[in-house]
Amino acid sequence: MKVLQAVLATTAVLAAICAAPAVTADVKVGDKMPKLKVGNLYNNQFDVNLNDLDGYVVVVEFWATWCGPCRASIPHLNDIDKQFKDQGVVIVSLSDEGDRTVRPFVKEMKMKYLVGSGSTSIRDFGVNGIPHAFLVDPNGIVRWAGHPMAGLDKEIANAVQKYKPIRRLGGGPEWNDHLLTEIEGAIAREDYQTARINLRRLDVESMNPKDKKDKLGQRYTKVLSTLSKAAESELRMAMADVKAKRYEAAMNTLKKLAADFPGVPVGIKAADELERLQNDPEVTKARRSSFNSKLAANALKRAEGALAAGDKLTAYRRLKALIEKYIGTSAADDARKILARLEADADFMKTVNEDEGG
Repeated sequence: MKVLQAVLATTAVLAAICAAPAVTADVKVGDKMPKLKVGNLYNNQFDVNLNDLDGYVVVVEFWATWCGPCRASIPHLNDIDKQFKDQGVVIVSLSDEGDRTVRPFVKEMKMKYLVGSGSTSIRDFGVNGIPHAFLVDPNGIVRWAGHPMAGLDKEIANAVQKYKPIRRLGGGPEWNDHLLTEIEGAIAREDYQTARINLRRLDVESMNPKDKKDKLGQRYTKVLSTLSKAAESELRMAMADVKAKRYEAAMNTLKKLAADFPGVPVGIKAADELERLQNDPEVTKARRSSFNSKLAANALKRAEGALAAGDKLTAYRRLKALIEKYIGTSAADDARKILARLEADADFMKTVNEDEGG
């Protein structure tokens, strides 16, 4: 009976594949995969960043809850995920439906792989029918496209052997070795920005810097020490900005340092100072004043632009609004001077009065 049920299930799936109209897409084999866009991402226990999929073999599938063949593909995709996720394969299944529809469906159908709702990526890929899957190599190049039930598992097995992913969910030693090499090269070039970007991408939890036998951990300790020393000068500059009340510049620097060096002394100091500034009423007041000054300056430019174009009436209205909204700013003071010149023109003021009266 079980054999018969399996045969019937397989027959039904194949019938659905055969009966479905041909599905095409604008993205072809050999193209670079477009960026993936989602509203919500489920089953993301490894904190996968869809903008950072280099190193993985990636399956991108487009589907919907109302699509019968899509539902039929779910157990097969679960099996593929179980078989290949430890080999550097990531499945991302995208629907344009909202969170309220997709979230309970993921739970009901026991979908194990990454699932995204509210995605607009189907338009970027130019897919005209679902389900439709793309197989992407570790460099982001599409290597296969088709129905997820039409040989996808074999294509993945071939891709894992041919393109050799250097990353698996959570990171892994191959990925760390690759990134540490990139970081060491960037430090040698004094390209500290690139080095710090890659530092964030390391799977730190899989390394043990205290173990002298852990070569990756030792390399990590060395690059971290080098980058921390360079970051100390940035921290000093940020503190100088705080002292000079250049809070916006200071806080931007502190945010970057805290994000790049979590748990490291320079990052801890940056995070502590950032928290202090965020909770300081005087700093909040100063930042708000600075922000209003920028808005007022932009409003003044728009008024001056209208004046230069000969549209005095629009310029007059904008100047009046600026003065009223951004009291105490230097842009408001400049606006008053321009407004005074306009109001000294009797003919123009007659036009203003007629316009306001009309």
